[in-house]
Amino acid sequence: MKSACASRENSSVGISKQGLETRPVRAREHFLFNLLNFLYFRRADGVRFLMEGGPFAVFVVIPYVALSEIYFFKQWRYFIVLEHRVVGVLALREETRTLYISSLAVSPDCRRIGIATYALNHAAAIASNLCKEALELAVVKKNTPAVRLYERHGYRVEEEKRRSFILKKQIMKP
Repeated sequence: MKSACASRENSSVGISKQGLETRPVRAREHFLFNLLNFLYFRRADGVRFLMEGGPFAVFVVIPYVALSEIYFFKQWRYFIVLEHRVVGVLALREETRTLYISSLAVSPDCRRIGIATYALNHAAAIASNLCKEALELAVVKKNTPAVRLYERHGYRVEEEKRRSFILKKQIMKP
């Protein structure tokens, strides 16, 4: 059976807004959000999960998922849903002047069809509604597809760290 994304991968049109939605994560879904965040990010950085499928994987996954609950505490979490299937996750943290995108991850089989763009636009709309000056995020330098995506959407390097960039996009004038 083909996934909702597999049939769209070779389409130059990408996804339509019909069938794609961003919905808040309910408290009882936090574990699923954290797990999907782990799985989607693990495949995003180009590094194969060291113990994937092995008997010791549980010793990495469970602590990560549990610690994610602490990290994402008091953040707005969203599932990105395409045709009743969760294809991405988005987490936002409100700062004084900015809205910080602390997590944006898309399922590996649903990449490059516009889902991340949809999530970025959703975050920008929230930032605008909150009268925030900018959107901000961190991205690993080696994740060049993500860096290019953010630059195409108007994000600029605010700060360079050893392994990552802090990117910022102005929403409103300060």
